[in-house]
Amino acid sequence: MTAIIFMAGILCYFNDYAIIPALILSLICVILIVKNIIPVKYLLFWLFIFYFGFFNAYFRVHTTDDLVSYAPSKSTIVGQVVSIPNSSNELRIRFFFKVFEKFITSCCW
Repeated sequence: MTAIIFMAGILCYFNDYAIIPALILSLICVILIVKNIIPVKYLLFWLFIFYFGFFNAYFRVHTTDDLVSYAPSKSTIVGQVVSIPNSSNELRIRFFFKVFEKFITSCCW
């Protein structure tokens, strides 16, 4: 049961609807506490697990740009470097790139 609630918190994060399920889960917990159906410690623990799953996904997932969807394909990107390339490692250089055109030639799958 705990794993399902944790995964529900993660699912709410990735589907961009967190407020309504969190309110519904919180209201269900309040109703179950008032009616004394399930012990309070279990309900508070499950509520904590739901919120922990949501915030864990929020802090662990790195933000990406629109170019990530072109990663598995052979594509050509035309644009301009708009920042000074900087790196602490000579094999990886990081910079910001303003894209003008995107061409997908073929997919490698």
